[in-house]
Amino acid sequence: MRLAPRTLVLAASAPLLLIAACTGAPAATAPITPGPAISVTASEQATSASPASSASSSAPAAACPSGDYKVTSFVATGTNGAEGKGSGGDIDVEFSNGRYEIDFDDDDPITVKTEDGSGQLIVDGSIEGTYTGTSDALSFEVTKSSGKATTKAGGKTSSITMTQVARVLGLNGKGQATCSGSTATVKAGSLTLQLQQDG
Repeated sequence: MRLAPRTLVLAASAPLLLIAACTGAPAATAPITPGPAISVTASEQATSASPASSASSSAPAAACPSGDYKVTSFVATGTNGAEGKGSGGDIDVEFSNGRYEIDFDDDDPITVKTEDGSGQLIVDGSIEGTYTGTSDALSFEVTKSSGKATTKAGGKTSSITMTQVARVLGLNGKGQATCSGSTATVKAGSLTLQLQQDG
């Protein structure tokens, strides 16, 4: 299958511009340390001098991110500094035990805006990956993507691969997460997701 030259992709539409601007070489990530992604361990060192209750005197904070969310908006910055903003769409994200999955429903297109215009990104598929660390120092890695995607702008429809979508909308690289009530902000590499708890 012959791929369009990057110059043609850049001129095609706002969603394709975002994809092209953000699909440079992925940022180098540090080797993943073995062990659970987000862990809270309580080690009990039994000594005759300390009471047994001292080991459980403080409860650990809830892990962030964790659970099921809906994406309310996102911002992706390309390798050349171009910024794309996305809203709408039906995008679910699940964080569980060091793994994440992003599911897209093509019934609800995503609106993508760049400084050069706007268009729609229609995705029917998923992106899977892993994450390690604590909420203020996370490392994400995309491990799998599947499905299909198209863009619509200026009366034209173009197909793009899920690999291209994953380079922009997959959580990959260094980042952090902030959780407050039912909302969360997750940043990974050049992507920032605004999330709302689902359910």
